[in-house]
Amino acid sequence: MDAQGNTESVVLLRSIPTASLSRPAKKILKKWSWSLASGTAPQTEEKIVRLGFCLGGQSVDEAQARCKVQASLSCEA
Repeated sequence: MDAQGNTESVVLLRSIPTASLSRPAKKILKKWSWSLASGTAPQTEEKIVRLGFCLGGQSVDEAQARCKVQASLSCEA
């Protein structure tokens, strides 16, 4: 983000299983505006954000089970 809290660029580090959702996710993240912590001076900052999309399954229970598995995966790039 820049010193005004605007997102400058978005880079996909990793996608499981594929990068098919990267374009819509990047579009959403580019619209985000970040707030400074009170009492801090404006500065450029790099952030790593994990987004989870839970899609599919034959039932709500199956979709939630898939989400739990995804949430347990490592964020290491």
